[in-house]
Amino acid sequence: MSQDLRSYLESIKQAHPDEFLAISREVDPAYEITAITVKLEHEAKLRPILLFEKVKGTQFPVLTNLHAGRTRLAAAIHAKPEQMQQAYLRAMEKPIAPKVIADAPVQEVICTGDEINLYDLPQIRHHQEDAGAYITAAISFAKDPNSDSWNCAYNRLMIQGRDTTSIHLTLAKHLWEFQRAAESHGKALPVAFAIGVHPAIALGCLAIGSIDEDERAIMGGLLGEPLESVQCLTSNLLVPAHAEMIIEAEILPHARTPEGPFGEFTGYSLGERQREVVKALAITHRQDAIFQDITVGHLDHLMLSTTPIEANLYRAVRAMVPTVKAVRVPAP
Repeated sequence: MSQDLRSYLESIKQAHPDEFLAISREVDPAYEITAITVKLEHEAKLRPILLFEKVKGTQFPVLTNLHAGRTRLAAAIHAKPEQMQQAYLRAMEKPIAPKVIADAPVQEVICTGDEINLYDLPQIRHHQEDAGAYITAAISFAKDPNSDSWNCAYNRLMIQGRDTTSIHLTLAKHLWEFQRAAESHGKALPVAFAIGVHPAIALGCLAIGSIDEDERAIMGGLLGEPLESVQCLTSNLLVPAHAEMIIEAEILPHARTPEGPFGEFTGYSLGERQREVVKALAITHRQDAIFQDITVGHLDHLMLSTTPIEANLYRAVRAMVPTVKAVRVPAP
């Protein structure tokens, strides 16, 4: 099956043309992208995939609201909406290890050194009280410095310089543990962020499990074939070869910076905190890359999260109640 975002978008356009909307007029990345998405959701009761073709201050079009429909997410893993939980559980129970390829579309354009400029990316401000521009659709790929364990997760990045962001690491989560292990030896932790991926990859990265469960293999289980990966240029990390963009980076040891406020999924703004610092070492992307955004706190965010949560709850309940049939976590 195709593992790239573009093929998935084409399939949606063909099967459900009313669920894709391209906006050709120029929009301001400060609040307007979120405002249009939310206005459609709340007032028109519409949740199409939105492609903003012209975004002020950047060459990259912005795609958002990708995950705001359960039917669309189900189609990404070749399941019916009512069968998503079973399909996700099968992927967790029968994971497929990734494979490495040499020629990757995501490395068509390579920026290193002085060519790196995070301000060239869409400077999206989502909510009125946000402290700055955020990258919300970045999936981190990292490896435990002390073992062969891998971790993938969504981690928001606040742009703070041409090659610098803060990163939100959740206490006691796997990436937090990896970073603390590296930091204890005074070392940076290599990390890479994939932006613009097939929804099956997005769903797989949110799997909730033990440290020995490799999210990359669960992505493969959802795709029905090995995740095609390519080695980063600045580290030995492997990343999705068909992503739109990769930010190769490292989390610096013993460095912290103010981050936030930021509007969270709860509908409230989380205040300023001291967060870890990320230094970008390279940016690679497709020749005509699409920049993906997730509208935090709305259906794009909430629908993506519910399927992995359902699967995790089902496994937990099944351990004590073997006759359980299903678990449902409704999004608004």
